[in-house]
Amino acid sequence: MGTDTDPVGTGTHVAQVFTRDPLTGPDTPARLFAILARHAPGAVPGPRGDGGSARALRSTHGEPAGEIFWESPPPGRVRGGVHPMFYPTDTHATVTLECDAAAAGPDAMVGFVREASTAFGADFGYVDVLPAPATDGEPPGFVYLTPQNLQAWLPEIWWGMVLGPAYVDLIGADVVASAPAHVVTRIGPATYWLQLTEHLEQPPAGADPLGRQRREVAAHLGEWLFWKAGRTAFVAPRFAATGAGRR
Repeated sequence: MGTDTDPVGTGTHVAQVFTRDPLTGPDTPARLFAILARHAPGAVPGPRGDGGSARALRSTHGEPAGEIFWESPPPGRVRGGVHPMFYPTDTHATVTLECDAAAAGPDAMVGFVREASTAFGADFGYVDVLPAPATDGEPPGFVYLTPQNLQAWLPEIWWGMVLGPAYVDLIGADVVASAPAHVVTRIGPATYWLQLTEHLEQPPAGADPLGRQRREVAAHLGEWLFWKAGRTAFVAPRFAATGAGRR
């Protein structure tokens, strides 16, 4: 079933949220999964109505600060992970979600990322779709972010992005608010949602139908924020370690 964001509803949708909240509180999983249930109930860990199952696993780092991983098989395949701050030198905790369209379409992913970003004070977040598989069977290329990336540069402009206070302070609120994107919405104090186009469609292998929009928004926000071959200097927010990690 399509949505007003993606009438086709195909492909594997991906999202990440980077927050200064350490995500180590005892109520963090319940809060996070409540947000996920409001927007993408098919992506929440737990039994599936079609007889399949989703698994919720914690790492050996222990409670309540352990990583959470969950995965369900197709149809409606889901992979999710919550990566809290472990060490005092950590700058961000991360939430990662990857869903087939049968589990969560782009509207659901957008709703989850926007609410999670405001609830947990995110510095950055995004929603996009994996490219179609290549004809030679090679898996599609896609860059997942790490907190270390944020300290150096952003790899690209994603279809939908949250720019939180650190980026809005660096770029300027007026510049962010006037970005040449299809949607620019303030979703919290010094936090904006940017969306390149109305619909999110899976790009064919080797093609980027959003290339022009990505270039225009990157140029408006500041080219030096983004990685580019041959570029030796970049601009990024100064993310101080919070000391919140418990390891």
